[in-house]
Amino acid sequence: MCIGVADGVGSSAEPALYSRALMSAANYARYLYDCSPVQMLQYANERVDYDGTSTACVIALRSEVDHASGMGRAVLEACNLGDSGFLVLDATRAAPCTPLNSLLKAFEPNRGINIVCKSRAQYHPSIFWPRAPYQLGPGPSYSWLEKDAPEDADEYVIPVEEGYIVVLATDGLWDNCSDGDVIREVARHIRPYGAFDTQQCAGGLRRLAYNRSMDGWRESPYLREKQLELRTRAAMGIALAGKPCPAPLSCLKWLISHSPIAEKGKEDDITVLVSSIQCAR
Repeated sequence: MCIGVADGVGSSAEPALYSRALMSAANYARYLYDCSPVQMLQYANERVDYDGTSTACVIALRSEVDHASGMGRAVLEACNLGDSGFLVLDATRAAPCTPLNSLLKAFEPNRGINIVCKSRAQYHPSIFWPRAPYQLGPGPSYSWLEKDAPEDADEYVIPVEEGYIVVLATDGLWDNCSDGDVIREVARHIRPYGAFDTQQCAGGLRRLAYNRSMDGWRESPYLREKQLELRTRAAMGIALAGKPCPAPLSCLKWLISHSPIAEKGKEDDITVLVSSIQCAR
């Protein structure tokens, strides 16, 4: 099993064309060779020549031998380049979503679901906002940055068990929903006897992220990062466009008046894939 998402960077010439071609070529590499997620991106990056750039996140489920016990086990191999990402959840102890359980677990933050691993977003250090994510492609996008390569991606190897759930998404989800929001939505779709509809869960997460992106009153992860960035800039005397602010005493006031603080969500493309680890029977 192999899944992946790519998010074309908006300032590139053909962001959608390039990201689709990148995933198509990576999928082709999976069928041709027994390769890792990073090697899939290497194969795709060498062969896609559209004028564009894209972030990428690829996950593959494999079996391997545990050298300590000598027994086989399932592992997820993943690579993430840019600000898309994934969340691996242990839902083996999650109670099914029934009216009684929903009432009993209303005040539990994790609903019996625990985070096993979450990928890290990759950004280039910059005085500009928004920050520039790592990205593949011939450009033009952020022309002042060096081109990123598949080898720059963060790699992960995660042992998994039956009942684990994987949420893979572009930054349209992670900028608008916290980990707790994602866990609560996943918990809503766990049914008795271990039934779990991945397509309904993915659709629910997409709707949640879209509604949050349009909500001008609810605080989002994107807003929290932006407020922290503004405070840092105020202390450094740097404006949003990288230009010096007015007098230091009026710096914070100037930043607030020139920043869309009321825009609490982040409107963006939203792609969500949800998978559940199940044993073959």
